[in-house]
Amino acid sequence: AQSLRSLAFKGSFSRSPSGREPHGMAASALSARGIVLRALRLHECRALEVDVLTSAACARLEVLELPFTDGDEALLAMASAPSPHPLRRFVSTGRGDVVSALMRSEWLSEVEAVDLMLSGWATMMDADAVLRYLAVAPPSQVTSLCLTALGVPDAPTLEALAAWPGLSRTHTLSMWGAPVDAAGLSALLGSPHLGHLTALDLTDSTLSPAALDVLASSPALDRLTSLNLNGCLQDEAAARVIIESPHLGGLKRLEVRGDGFTKNVSSSLRKRHPAKRLKVVSGEW
Repeated sequence: AQSLRSLAFKGSFSRSPSGREPHGMAASALSARGIVLRALRLHECRALEVDVLTSAACARLEVLELPFTDGDEALLAMASAPSPHPLRRFVSTGRGDVVSALMRSEWLSEVEAVDLMLSGWATMMDADAVLRYLAVAPPSQVTSLCLTALGVPDAPTLEALAAWPGLSRTHTLSMWGAPVDAAGLSALLGSPHLGHLTALDLTDSTLSPAALDVLASSPALDRLTSLNLNGCLQDEAAARVIIESPHLGGLKRLEVRGDGFTKNVSSSLRKRHPAKRLKVVSGEW
């Protein structure tokens, strides 16, 4: 157990007779044994105990992931407490004001990867909250940004994201499960700060024909090594718009699972890139 570096709990747990959450009891036990964690992951747990993050076991924590876990009270307390060690990766479904407070704290002063999982069945964080987060995020630190189930990111929202200087170091951008309009996508892909983007993930995003045209014609694709369009291509016509793009030359991985990527489309893609080492992930989605 002395080599333990990561602690994870999944599911809704009942409290112990003492009233404590299981992860709280585990953190106390690890602290007593002098074990220091590097990663704490609580998925779909009822609540994050306030004292866990300031325990000895979490004194050098680098990764904190709280997908679909109620951690707002603990995170607000955490934001006002001194940080023994800045986090490198942060995943949250917390409220926008909570995330913004945390971003202004020492805890996320050196964060590199941020995943805001904006689920409609968890605590909702709307586009305005995301923009409040961006306004206080360290502009030169975030290399990976994931906005999951962002509702409807309209053109003004994506234009604001495009104007955020923090994109200048972002190499991975994910926007899962969101309807993306053509105007907003055009603004985002045309951002002067996206020069280091190499991976774009639009899994399960609803792309209109106009948005697909914007994507396929964007020179921003020239820099990509990975493009994920799982669930985005509803028919063969949509898939052909993408594979006929003149900007796929740098891709090493293309994920296109869904109804639109037929055998005919796959054959056409291979003909366009006969000598290219391109891993294509297709099939049902």
